[in-house]
Formats: sequence, structure tokens, C-alpha cells
Amino acid sequence: MRIAVDTRFLQQEDLGAHKGFSGEVFASLAEKHPEEQFFFLLDRRVNGSLKLPPNVSLIIITPGATGFLRQRWWFDIKVPSALKNCKADVFVCPNSACSLTTSVPQVLIIQELLVPAASKSFSKLFTYFHYEFLSRLLRKAKKVATLSTFVKKRLADKYKIAAEKIEVISSAGNSLCTALDWQEREQMKELYAAGCEYFVFPVAPYNRKSMVGVLKAFSIFKKWQKTNMKLVIVGAVPAGVKEEGENLNNYKYRTEINITGTVSADESAKVVAGAYAIVYPSHHEQFPAAVVDAMECNVPVITSRTGSIPEIAEEAALYVSTENPHEMAEQMKRIFKDEQLRNKLIQEGKQRASLFNWDKTVDLLWNTIRQAVSK
Repeated sequence: MRIAVDTRFLQQEDLGAHKGFSGEVFASLAEKHPEEQFFFLLDRRVNGSLKLPPNVSLIIITPGATGFLRQRWWFDIKVPSALKNCKADVFVCPNSACSLTTSVPQVLIIQELLVPAASKSFSKLFTYFHYEFLSRLLRKAKKVATLSTFVKKRLADKYKIAAEKIEVISSAGNSLCTALDWQEREQMKELYAAGCEYFVFPVAPYNRKSMVGVLKAFSIFKKWQKTNMKLVIVGAVPAGVKEEGENLNNYKYRTEINITGTVSADESAKVVAGAYAIVYPSHHEQFPAAVVDAMECNVPVITSRTGSIPEIAEEAALYVSTENPHEMAEQMKRIFKDEQLRNKLIQEGKQRASLFNWDKTVDLLWNTIRQAVSK
């Protein structure tokens, strides 16, 4: 089989320690199937040399697919010619976009999906256009793959796609995430929390608006509990915090929180692994990698019952409303006071995390590709 893959976002850094979905999946897919020929399609040359299996060939298609019009030119004009030249049997598209003009069977992977919570930032015209255009892409693809049953159901309901056309291939967390030993945890506590235990809140695309609620919850928790427990916020402070009236300089417990700003993926993983618990209320999640990361690191999870989170975490987390700081503070208090509960969450989290790994995703994607070719 000759398999072409849209790997525009697979660059040198993606094959480093923190690979992301494309970096984890497609090189592994080629390694697992050395009898097949893979063609990785990029829209620009990469710096240095990518370490890829011998059955992978790179095809550079220019100009770069930046912006909507250039992307459509790339997919609908340039890609079909490249697929014809390499005699591709299937085209795998992992970035929620595919070609509308090729006759080659396509597997469209939906990693991100515009949702009501996010679409408030966009005009009605943009939202309508996005819906209509994605509908065309979904109809064109032979098979559609998603990372969770939650997204599969949403696609089937909203876009009227037959459920049997959609496969759940799951995903996994950051491969850098691993549990720390006692000494390593102590080092993280010294570096980020003045030697104290700490809750961690990693800033991510779907939880930025929750930061104000987390700060309020931490204030309530500190009022209830006379403890030196800290709060570590991993990532840059989102602009929305100031917009909602939170002045961090005047925050009562400002000396009790540490905002790391942007850190490397490796360092971020260690900060999470060193935490007493992760506080991760999110307005929407396609696949909550941060939750899986925490469970993989033996860190108990406080999160929200939104998106695919309950599907992934099940009973291995404490759930809160993103709009209720008191409820959040109550769960923080529970996990702080009840060591037995904390240990239970850690054990159940390890079991849940073990279900999500890249080998499983690679195998499920391979089955989906074979189905697309056989149709």
C-alpha cells in the first residue's frame, strides 16, 4: 500500500522529546508497517534532517499552506497532482482538512472541533461558513477519525454523518510525563513552591477562562485551611484574567502563587508531576491530554464534567463546575484533608491512564486506513 500523509506540522521539533500527535503517530505507523510505502507531504523544507524510517519519502509542496485560500490551493490544486505522481492508495489528513478534488480515498482526522464555547469569539457568518465547509470535508472523506466518543457523537449529530463512517482512534498524553520519585518531587517543590506542597493549574486553550475561577477557589481554600499549600500556574497569564477584573498584583494570596510563564514541555511535565493535585476546570475538551498526563504522573485530578473529560477520567477524578469556585474549593479541601481519597484517585488514575497510549492509537488508525482503502 502507498500511503500519503499531510505532515505539514511535522517539523524537526516534533520529532524531539515532545512530539505531539503527528510526531508520535506517523513515524511509528511507518515503523510498524515496513512493507508499506509512506509519503509525508510538507509545505516547506525543514531545517536539518528528520530521522524517519527508510520506507518514508518526503514530498515538499509549495507554496506554504498559510491562510484559508492558500490552504485550499494546496489541498485542491497541488495535492491531487502529488498524490497522482506517487500513486497513493490513500491520503491521511490529521489536521481537520482534506482535499475536495482528489479521487484518492481520504482519512480525515478531527483533532479540533469548533464548539459553542469557542465560537462566541467568532461572528455568526464565520460560524456558519465553518459549519458548511466542514460538512463538505466530512462528506468527501471515506473515513473520519476522532479522538473521543464525545467528538464522534457531536459530528454524527451536528453534521449528520453516519456513525459507522466515524472511528474513535483515541490519543495519549505527553510521552515526557512520568511519575517522580521523592527526591525529584522535593526538587520541584523547592523550585516552584518554596518547598511546600502545591496545586497545579496548567494553562491550555480550553481552560484559560477558568483561571479566574481557580484563583477565587484557591482564595476560599486558603481561608478555610490554615496551610502553606501553594498554587502553581504553568504557562502565561491569559489576557482574559485582566479583562475580568483580576489584578494579580493586588491578589490577597499573591505570595502563595507562582506563575511560571512559558516553560519547555519537559519542564511543564515535571511541574505537573511534582504537584499534590492538578486543578483543571475546562470549558470544553476534545481529548483532555492534561488529565491523562496528571494520571500518568500519579497526580490526582480535580476537573470539570465537560467535553470528553468524563469519558476519559471516569471515576478517577473529582468533578466541579467551571462556574462555581466554592465547589472547586470544596474539592481542593477534600483532597487536602483525605489522604485515603487522594491515594484512591492516584491508583484509579494510573489504571485509566494505562488505557491511553500511542501504540493503541497507531493500531486503531491503521485499521481505519485499511477500511478507507477497501471501501
